[in-house]
Amino acid sequence: MEELFLDDFSSREPLSLYKRALASLLNKVFIFLLFITMCLIVFGAFTAPGDLGTYTVVLGVQPGKYDIIPSGDLMHAIDIKYTILFIITNILYYSVEFLSKASLGKRIFGGVYVDADGDEIFSAKVISRCIIFTLMMVGAVLIRFVLNLTYWNVIILFFLVNDLPVLFNKRHQSLVDIISETCLVKRNVRN
Repeated sequence: MEELFLDDFSSREPLSLYKRALASLLNKVFIFLLFITMCLIVFGAFTAPGDLGTYTVVLGVQPGKYDIIPSGDLMHAIDIKYTILFIITNILYYSVEFLSKASLGKRIFGGVYVDADGDEIFSAKVISRCIIFTLMMVGAVLIRFVLNLTYWNVIILFFLVNDLPVLFNKRHQSLVDIISETCLVKRNVRN
């Protein structure tokens, strides 16, 4: 595993940890806004607000408790359909990397993803990053149901597993970066 951290990505300077954290936070805000918009479009302006209220309750409920909660079947149905839409929203959001070679937040903070040769990523790398991220999200949802955890526990675990490596390698790579052999670096500014 150590050799994954040794790639120099053609000596391109990684985006600072500070900017990476702010960009990640901005991405989460954009994803949240896109998710709310998608909910209103897909489920309607009359249904989505009430369902989203229920979904925020679902975030703190273990799946094993649906059977003993009044309206547990309704909560389970809302859980499944909004979780699927949330995963689709993330896929749509991160597909922006096709155009900008980084997520919107990371692009705003001056970052671009490169491959091991230091070249900006191309379609196959973008697709692999999106697939890896999606598989990790689906895995997190499955872990939730198998281990009977709340979404809050799974969300914290997901970000710890994906983002903790950023603190322990010189290139500030997340687990998705490591697996896809990419690195977030400062974008070259052309005069």
